[in-house]
Amino acid sequence: MNSDTSLLDKVREAVAQSLRIPPAQIDPNTRFIAELSAESIDLVDIEGELESMTGCEVDLRGMVEERNTRQGTDYADFTVQEVVDYLAWKIQPAEAH
Repeated sequence: MNSDTSLLDKVREAVAQSLRIPPAQIDPNTRFIAELSAESIDLVDIEGELESMTGCEVDLRGMVEERNTRQGTDYADFTVQEVVDYLAWKIQPAEAH
């Protein structure tokens, strides 16, 4: 469960279910808005799917805001790999945060 490969598979599955697209269209570099045309309601659905799969709270908007703060940018889009990395961070033991 903690490996990036299984997290990538979970993200692919959640995105594919929510957007009704084949998982094969989703790779780590796929952009949610530019390539998948995901809208805010889709992202809420994806968050719910990921929460069910991982057992942890998922806040994609918060993830993007945190990234933008760190990088000094104001970019709304994000990649599948960013979600995988975010989930890996969320799932690790609390003392590692």
